[in-house]
Amino acid sequence: MKKLTTLAILCLCSPLLANESAVSIDLNSGKNIYSQCLDETIKELKKEDSEADINNAVVASCMEYTSYMYKQKINRLYKEITEQVKKAKNSKDASDELGQLETSQQTWIQYRNNKCALFNSGLQNLSCLMNENEQRIEKLKKIKVGDELFYSTEKSNLSQDVYSQCLDETIKELKKEDPEAGINNAIVSYCIDSTSEQYKKQINQLYKEITRQIKQNSDLNEVNYDLKGLETFQKAWIRYRNSKCALVDPGLGEHYCLMSENRMRVEKLKKIKAGEEAFYSDEDFE
Repeated sequence: MKKLTTLAILCLCSPLLANESAVSIDLNSGKNIYSQCLDETIKELKKEDSEADINNAVVASCMEYTSYMYKQKINRLYKEITEQVKKAKNSKDASDELGQLETSQQTWIQYRNNKCALFNSGLQNLSCLMNENEQRIEKLKKIKVGDELFYSTEKSNLSQDVYSQCLDETIKELKKEDPEAGINNAIVSYCIDSTSEQYKKQINQLYKEITRQIKQNSDLNEVNYDLKGLETFQKAWIRYRNSKCALVDPGLGEHYCLMSENRMRVEKLKKIKAGEEAFYSDEDFE
């Protein structure tokens, strides 16, 4: 019975290695590209081997194919948004917004790559990249129709991301000793733990500042009530964070989850301090 190699399977799906018509993918179908790729690839394989079924090689090739298609869509949407900005704005405003759009896109790429570098498994890494690209498409679609600003999330949460900065600076230092140095688990682990500690310090500092605000601004009868509420909610958040991250695979994945939750808590406490949100909101636990 004829055995198909990984390369042969990849050629069925990957437009980089073969004619895209080898596998028929309907981009207008309600079924997502990845699922279609799996179905069509298995169908092709069964022509050679009636017992052929899904395996890691098929999964990997379809993830790569899907991610490739998503990247093409991202590039098209980016160009369309760029043209929209140029047509809708005067020369100076267009230049400013195009600069912000470019920064937003570059920051997202860095964020995606750093996040997906956490996964040691080839399939997990491919899955992460594919999913991040799919989410970026949805974001760009909303930007295109005016439902979201392209610099809203990325500018506040990613461009000043401490973790990404740590990775960049650490690798830069290592390259002074070894020009071929790149990201590895030791660097990732160091930057996750270092960043998480920084966020914890910010959380503690913000908590103290909010406590001080309550004591200064609340009526005497309300102080104890508000302080108790803040303490209760903070402890509830800690339990929520620990329980949520305990569900993630032990090691880098769990530590990354804790770091991300700490970062989001910093943003939450900043809003509480500025009076933009209440500390007892349920949104933190959704």
